[in-house]
Amino acid sequence: MSQEPEPRLRLPLWITAMVLIILLGVIAWQQARIETLQEKSREADSPLHAGPGRALTPGGGDGEALPTRTQRTRQDPLASARQEHTRAVEKQLSEISAPLNEDMMSTMFRAEIQNGRSIVTGGYRTADGRNQFTILKPKVVRTASGREQIEIDSHLIAMSEQDTRRSGLDTLATQARNTLQHAESWEESDVSTTMDLLRDSTDSENLGAPKVLLEPGQDFTIQMTSDDRSSYTLSGTATLAPDGSGVILKARIEQKEKPE
Repeated sequence: MSQEPEPRLRLPLWITAMVLIILLGVIAWQQARIETLQEKSREADSPLHAGPGRALTPGGGDGEALPTRTQRTRQDPLASARQEHTRAVEKQLSEISAPLNEDMMSTMFRAEIQNGRSIVTGGYRTADGRNQFTILKPKVVRTASGREQIEIDSHLIAMSEQDTRRSGLDTLATQARNTLQHAESWEESDVSTTMDLLRDSTDSENLGAPKVLLEPGQDFTIQMTSDDRSSYTLSGTATLAPDGSGVILKARIEQKEKPE
């Protein structure tokens, strides 16, 4: 007996707007933390900064020689951790704010993908008037030594408006150039139906199907040029689900189009 497909939920625009507002608040909070950490770092580097009772003499006499920056870092095991956190926050802020500074389309999501299922994301409109989607299917594979790795099969597809509706991808199609948590979990039968439609269509196509093999927790980047005017970058991190039911995938897609 065939089973009814699971309903695909589409987030209302007001929820997307709330998420964006919350994200901007997080960005402001993180930026304030970065400025605080940088100020503390400058104070620590200042030759006039010393702990209570420390003599501020370069050496000799009754005072102590000031420690160098390297020595301070070694003496403070938390210093390197704070610096690493600052760099990570700055990188995150740079990625999130990139669409504000560059002409690009982007999608960000984090999802736990169960074994045998795929994640479908994207849906933004490209210069040729079609909707572009990314299909990702991660799976856990074992090496000859028994070590677990993660293999990710991907498809970058461009769909006409008609084919978008026929395949059910209209639930993801959007006029927004940048989206958050914009993804759906599909069964293998849904993906197969869509790929069959692509093969029979003259208006839609599969632009590429790269594959990567990763160690759990390893970062990855896939780059493609879909035509002479646009570039596509998929980057992220894949880890094993704690209960072994699948893969947790955190990914970001950037689509940049060159001006005519």
